[in-house]
Amino acid sequence: MRRRSLPRPFIPTISAMLVAAAVTIGVAPAATAAGAGTAAPTPTAVGSSATGNIDAPQGATLVETWNGTAWQPVDSPTPAGSGGWLNAVSCPAVNACTAVGAYIDANGVEHALAEQSNGSGWTAEFPPDPVGAAVVTLVGVSCAAATCTAVGQYTADNTARSFVETLTATGWTLHLVDSPDHGKGVTLYGVSCPSARFCLLVGSVERASGPASVAEVFNATSFTPTSLPTPSGSHSSTLYGVSCATGEWCMAVGSSQNSTASVPLAEFFNGTAWRLRPTPALKAAADGVLSAVSCPVAGTCAAVGSDESRTSPPRVTLAERFAHGSWAV
Repeated sequence: MRRRSLPRPFIPTISAMLVAAAVTIGVAPAATAAGAGTAAPTPTAVGSSATGNIDAPQGATLVETWNGTAWQPVDSPTPAGSGGWLNAVSCPAVNACTAVGAYIDANGVEHALAEQSNGSGWTAEFPPDPVGAAVVTLVGVSCAAATCTAVGQYTADNTARSFVETLTATGWTLHLVDSPDHGKGVTLYGVSCPSARFCLLVGSVERASGPASVAEVFNATSFTPTSLPTPSGSHSSTLYGVSCATGEWCMAVGSSQNSTASVPLAEFFNGTAWRLRPTPALKAAADGVLSAVSCPVAGTCAAVGSDESRTSPPRVTLAERFAHGSWAV
């Protein structure tokens, strides 16, 4: 389960060396947001750098920050072995970021990797791998104050499973997804934590007819499954990204598959129940997906992904905005 084999949608690179990653903007304290602070948020992007074939394991973790004019690389550690990469990053405050991914040790074994920055440099951390896991990677992270929650994927007994790691003052703690069927066949992609005791996890679970969207509420100790509506005419679906402005206002995005194509999918969670939020139809019966979403305040979101309904170029970036109760391209 190397990072390139994950069934992630297409994400354009930020530069030739920045590979399918995440971008976050550190949220300043309330005083700063009101204009009383002095520090400015710093957009931070993570990924991996490689020479030659970027699908090969040889590579290094990559962090870049935006200085208002251009992206600039920042030193980040890569554990000894055959390479490493970062898949996601969360910055809950100015000069406080946590990134997650994986690295391959000298024996060719893939392990979970986390890196933290306090504004003066990045340090590597090693969250515990699930016992008996063959391949391990962390794919998403969300931090609320000093607590972070990361979601990951691993294989055991030739079966894909997912797990969760939480970071507190005492370090990283492993949590195995206990539903459905003890996480068997579950693939988690996204996590959003508006508070330390409320995180929403999204992904999919394998069914006979194909993947089905899955979402669970995690309170730092236990998981609570939620019931998701099924888009009309679809036979399978997956949620890739989620963003919660509060515990009562969350938006998740992904794609659903009907008889002719894969179409963008958006669903809203009010803390109790889910509701489908229709997205604009693409120009033709061709594949499209929303892979990430950000909702800075309740009622406003931006989502990105890819649109394959065009003939030239065959695949283009798709961006949609949610405002006034509906989505628009």
